[in-house]
Amino acid sequence: MPHESARISQVHKYLPGEILAWKINDPWHRGVADAYYSGDKADLWIEYKQIPQFRKRVPTKPDLSALQYQWLIDQQTRGRNVWVIVFSKTQHLILKKSQLWSKGVDPDMINAYAVSNYRSIANEITQLVSNLN
Repeated sequence: MPHESARISQVHKYLPGEILAWKINDPWHRGVADAYYSGDKADLWIEYKQIPQFRKRVPTKPDLSALQYQWLIDQQTRGRNVWVIVFSKTQHLILKKSQLWSKGVDPDMINAYAVSNYRSIANEITQLVSNLN
């Protein structure tokens, strides 16, 4: 399975040039999201995680540290758009609601939140942050 940063780069490859995409690597601010996106309509913070496959009997949850979870919740409380995206080998979950970050997605609901490729993730980002669609 490709490294998480390589997968994020694949998502960024499909974003229009008008969207600012910032891959964040900040060792001094623990918990900060992996990426920030800004367009002419909105901005968005995303924490990316990856797992080999989605769970079959129990909910699939992103493995967020306490600091990551708190940072994301703080941003959401301030009115910011915040998502968690979970990469797997075959599909990727886009979790836009904070209750899904802690409770996870039940196996029978995976398809409601899953997309199959990086272009689909980039399209979702573009729809939120930009008027380009």
